[in-house]
Amino acid sequence: MKTIQETYAERLEMLVQRYGQTNLAEVINSHAVLIQDWINSLKTDDENRISWHQVTKAIRQIEQLLGFERGWFDQPVKEGEFIKYSIQSGLTKTPAYQIKQEHDIAETVQFRLLDIEKHLLYKSSDINNQSIKLLDIDRNWAVTHLLGLKLDDIALVTVFGDNMYPTLNESDVLFVDTSVKEFINDGVYLLSGLSNIRVRRLQMVSNEIHIINDNNKYSNQKVAVKDKADLQVLAKVKRVWSLRRF
Repeated sequence: MKTIQETYAERLEMLVQRYGQTNLAEVINSHAVLIQDWINSLKTDDENRISWHQVTKAIRQIEQLLGFERGWFDQPVKEGEFIKYSIQSGLTKTPAYQIKQEHDIAETVQFRLLDIEKHLLYKSSDINNQSIKLLDIDRNWAVTHLLGLKLDDIALVTVFGDNMYPTLNESDVLFVDTSVKEFINDGVYLLSGLSNIRVRRLQMVSNEIHIINDNNKYSNQKVAVKDKADLQVLAKVKRVWSLRRF
């Protein structure tokens, strides 16, 4: 009989094959390399390499966010339960494994389009309450592409300015997680400034957090890690819809 550690490792590998290591890591706001480290450590039962409390906490988060019943990870993997692949016309193998979701009733989900261009009329902290409209999006698409994140925390904003060009263009639509209120790992964030709201890349380098404009015609800034609370984070960017002119 397999140990609980080996079962956890198998379950994690199932999800990595279904979603990809990087995408799965995003569900729990972690790093992809950490997911693989957990799998390797669980397989070898190497308690010196991992924090068992950290792993079990992350596993329960994954169960909740992907819509599994609590304890899904604890159940031994049954024969044939692993991801099955189908090959069509010699194309790359594609996963056929279906994740059970909590949201099966409504076919669409509504996301708020935040009115950040009029933010000066309100306090920046109130931005989540200010929206232009509600947009209906297919729920299955949202769950799959947002990886089962709590959809109530997801909102939309449109890019303005060219500070993040060429990564982002003006009028690109960003899916942002408004539950993230501080720097948690490298990525693109929505920040509140003295007179504007900015989209910037945050990257930890040594003991500093670099606030980066992807457009190199703009200067960047740095904040000491110990002062990261000074960064007024409104949300973290998760996905982008980009419409380009031909």
